[in-house]
Order: sequence, then structure tokens, then C-alpha cells
Amino acid sequence: MNINNKKKKLILGISIAASIFVLGTFAIPSQDADADLFATDKWGDIITILTKLNLMQPDRCKDPPAPNVDWSGCDMSGADFRNVDITNADLRSTDFSGAKLNGAIMTGANMKETNFSGADLTDADLSNADAEAANFKGAIMDNVVLTGINLSAADLSGADLEGEDLTGLNLKGAILRETNLKDAILVNTLLFGADLSAAILEGADLTSAFLGGADLTGADLTDAIVSGADLRGANLSGADLNGANLSDADLNGANLSGAFLQSADLSGADLGAANLHAAVLTSGTIFSSSTILTGADLTNVRAVGVDFNNANLDAANLKGADLRDADLSGTSMREANLSGADLSDFDGDNVGANLSSAILNGANLSGADLDSANLFNAFLFGANLSGADLVSANLSSASLNGADLSGALLGGANLSSADLGAANLHAAFLSFSTMFTSTTKLTGADLTNVRALGVDFNNATLDAANLKGADLRDADLSSTSMREANLSGANLTDFNGNNVGANLSGADLSEANFSGALLVEANLDSAVAPGANFSGADLTDADLTDANFRGAFFRGTILTTVTDDSCDITGADQSGADPAINCIFP
Repeated sequence: MNINNKKKKLILGISIAASIFVLGTFAIPSQDADADLFATDKWGDIITILTKLNLMQPDRCKDPPAPNVDWSGCDMSGADFRNVDITNADLRSTDFSGAKLNGAIMTGANMKETNFSGADLTDADLSNADAEAANFKGAIMDNVVLTGINLSAADLSGADLEGEDLTGLNLKGAILRETNLKDAILVNTLLFGADLSAAILEGADLTSAFLGGADLTGADLTDAIVSGADLRGANLSGADLNGANLSDADLNGANLSGAFLQSADLSGADLGAANLHAAVLTSGTIFSSSTILTGADLTNVRAVGVDFNNANLDAANLKGADLRDADLSGTSMREANLSGADLSDFDGDNVGANLSSAILNGANLSGADLDSANLFNAFLFGANLSGADLVSANLSSASLNGADLSGALLGGANLSSADLGAANLHAAFLSFSTMFTSTTKLTGADLTNVRALGVDFNNATLDAANLKGADLRDADLSSTSMREANLSGANLTDFNGNNVGANLSGADLSEANFSGALLVEANLDSAVAPGANFSGADLTDADLTDANFRGAFFRGTILTTVTDDSCDITGADQSGADPAINCIFP
């Protein structure tokens, strides 16, 4: 620049500065002229203009580009530095916004808080540079070399880094909002606390990357490789993880609410305490026996046909989850919450979710839809199934000891060989197609007010069971064991109008309580009922042939037109009975 040009530039700068000063001071009257005169914003405008004209920049800012040059704090915005070599330069807080730096060599440079916004860095070499808190917003970074660069807290939002190799780089706390990282290599990259919201990471390789606490909301991770990555506490809400490989990833406490996980591989992943509320999974989503979902929030998750493959779901929250046709066989779901979940049939083959051999001890399945579900050999000790729909469900060999099935719908359910000892079936609904076997255990079960019309209990064990007020019309209780059972107020009469009530022939009713029960037309042929209490019961037209009523109580019992051939009433108390039994005992 010659002397005349310098003079012209100086005069121009002073003129503009003076104009701002005069306008700022006198255009708007003020009560405090001194305050206006030294207002920082007006002097700031003046300084900015003078800086842009290089009138207030240090002389070193005019140094030509060269290795080790000191341009710290200089304004180089819009400058053309294509293919320059500024290796190890001091570029701290330098303004390169909109500059052309194509092919520039800046290896080892100190570029802390440097402004590269909108700059063209195509083919530039920034290897081993320190770019902490630098601004690359909207920069063009095609084929840029970033080996060993420090990008912690840097702003790369909107930058194009497609296919770039960022292996092992430090991007801790970096801003990568809407950044294009498609097919980028981020193996072992440090991204703790980074902002990757809405970033494009399709097909990117994040193997063993460190993403703890990172924000990936709405990010596109389709087909990305995230195996072994650390995503503890990361926010992936609404992220697209279709086809992503998350095997062995640590997602403990991560937020995946509303995330899309179709065909994602979660084998061996740790999702303990993760939030998957309303996430979308499909039959192609992969789990393994080493996948951990302990304490995870899967409320309202959509997981139709998903194979959980023995995953650990202990204490997980699956409230309202859509698990139709899901395979949960062998999974551990101790204390899990499945209340209101849908585990019924989806594809119309009359087979619902598979929970065979699943461990559901203490789980909450209240109000769940388990229509046609397979719970064969499932462990449901103390589980809550109150109000659940178990119509046509397979509960054969299931362990339901102490389970709560109050108000449950069990029509057509298979309870053969099931253990319902001490279970609560208060007001449960059973039908003639509900299946029991001689190995079904209902010892001590609470069946008060149960509705079991025409049910075939088929030699089941009901010792000490409470059937108070139960509706057992036309039920088949033949050869069942009901020692010390409570059937007070139960209805065991005829239902279908064929003049034959419930069938208790050959049943063991020793010391059972039938006080106030309705046994009209009931069949007690060959029943064994020593010490049983029939006080106040109605046995009109009942068949007592060959029954054993030794020491039984018939106080105030209605015994009109009973068939009492060959029954044994030795020591029975018939005080107030109407009429008394006249058994002919050989």
C-alpha cells in the first residue's frame, strides 16, 4: 500500500468515526451529555470501523503469512489465504470469518476462540492444532485434515464434515447442531456433553466413542455404528436409530424417549434406568440375554413382535406398552410394571405375546391385556394380575403362588398344573372352558365371589381355599380336594335348566364350610365330608348317596327331597334341619 492510499484510508476512517461521534452525541438530546460522550457502544462502533480499516490493529497483523506468524486477535475476515503455510501460527481470537483458506497449512497452530464462521477450509490441514472454543459455524470443510486437533467447546454447527476422519479427537462440549457427519469416522472420539442435536450421523462410525451427557435429540443415526460407545445420560429423544448398531453400548440413564429403534442392534447394551418412553421398536430390533433394561422406562413403548431374547427387564416400567406378539420368553421382569400393557395377539393367529418361563415375580400386570398370551411355566409369585384379561391365555405349569388375580378374566384360560396356592382370585371370571387338572394347586387361594359357571376343576386341589359367595353353578368339582375350604354362601345350583346342580361327587370336603350355601340339586354322591358345616345351607333335591357326613353339621339345613341312600351321618348334628336325613348306612 503506497503513502497516498494510506492517507486516503486514514482520512476516510477519521471522517466516518467523527460522523458517528457527532450523530451519537447530538442527534438525541440527553440530560447527561458526558455519559453520552463516553458511551461504550458509540466508541465501540468507532473502534470496529477503525479496526476493519486496519487503523487500530497491531503492526504484526500486517505480517505476511508464514510459519509461526502471530496474528492473534487480528481481523482477517474475508481475506484470501489460499494455500498459505502458517504452521504453528498464533491465531488466538483471530477473525477469519468468510476467509478463503483452501489448502492452507495450519498444523500445530493455536486457534483458540478463532472465528472461522463461513470460511472455506477445503483441503486445509489443521492437524494437531488447538481449536478450543473456535467458531466453525457454517464453514466449508471438505477434505479438511483434522488429525490430532483439539476441538473441545468448538462451534461446528451446520458445518459439512461428511466422511471426515475424526478418530480420537477431543470434541468435548463441542456444538455440532445440524452438522453433517454422514459416514464420518468418530471412533474413540471424545464427545462428552457435546451438542449433536439434529446432527446427521447416518452411517457414521462411533465405535467406542465417548458421548456421556451428549445432546443427540432428533439426530439422524440410521445405520450408524455405535457399538461399545459410552452414552450414559445422553439425550437421544426423538433420534432416528433405525438399523443402528448399539451392541454393547452403555446407555445407562440415557433418554431415548420417542426414539426410532427399528432393526437396531441392542445386543449386550446397557439400558439400565434409560428412558424409552414411547420409543418405537420392531420385530427386527435385536436384544440378547446380556442386554440390560433394569429400571428402564418403557412406558407406552411400541414393541410389536419384538424378540427381547432373555433380556433383563427387572423393575422396568412397561406401563401401557404395546407388546403384542412380543417374545419375552425367559426374560427376567422381577418387580416390572406392565400395568395396562397390551400383550395380546397382533397377527390374528390367536397366539399373543410369549412369556413362557419368564420371571415375573412381584411384577405389576394389573389391567394388562394378556388375551391368548403364553405364560407356560412363567414365574408369577406375588404378581399383580388384578383386572387383567387372561382369556384363552396359557398359564399351564405357571407359578402363581400368592398372585393377585382379583377381577381377572380367565375364560378359556389353561391353568393345568398351575400353582395358585394362596392366590387371590376374588371376583375373577372363569368359564366352562377354563382348564384345570389334578395337578392344579389352589390351596389357600382366595376365590371369594369368583364367577365359575360350569367350570371343570378336574380334581384340582382347593384345600383351605376361600370360595365364599362364589358362583359355582353347574361347576364340576368331582374328586377335588377341598379340605377345610370355605364355601359359605356359595351358589352350587343348576344353571342351564337340566335340574342338575354342581357336581361334587367323590370330592373330599372334610371340615369344609358350606354354611348358607345353595346346593339345590347338587351332586354329592360319594362325597367325603366328615366334620363339614352345612348349617343354613339349602340342599333341596341334592344327591347324598354314599356320602360320608360323620360329625357334620346340618343345623337349620334345608334337606327337602334329598336322595340319602347309604349315606353316613354318624355323629352329625341335624338340629333344626328340615327334614332330617334318614340315611340307611349298612
